[in-house]
Amino acid sequence: MWRVGQVVIHRGFTLIELMITIAILALLLAVGVPFTQRWGQSARVQQVDSTLKQGFAHAKAVALRNPSGATTGNAAVLRLVDNELLVCEGAVTCTTTNAVWRGSKPTSTTISLTGLATGLGFSNQGMATVSSYSVSDGDETSDDDDGTQKILH
Repeated sequence: MWRVGQVVIHRGFTLIELMITIAILALLLAVGVPFTQRWGQSARVQQVDSTLKQGFAHAKAVALRNPSGATTGNAAVLRLVDNELLVCEGAVTCTTTNAVWRGSKPTSTTISLTGLATGLGFSNQGMATVSSYSVSDGDETSDDDDGTQKILH
């Protein structure tokens, strides 16, 4: 407290001012946290969506090259094994040891391929057995705007 003549000058904040400031900050935090979580989910979905498209393109390229010489069945396979996307040659069991390409995904995301739970096979002409998919993380999903699953090209 400083005195200048008869006037007393107080420096600092009052308890009421501090409590109002804390209340405003708490309100902003309560409103902002859900938006931040949704933003993180959206980023993870976009990342997995991009990784899935890369795997699809790589598997298609491997199938067209057809290094295993497959005439029937799968020339390449894209599988999800323990949160890793794997591309393998031919119709062999696809594992991390014989994969020609790998891509990882966060554990909180899920990938859904229409009608196929184990993997995605490609003929020696590069044709996939399944062509639509969706990726989700919590409330966020990669479906098209009309709610249908995305198409792989």
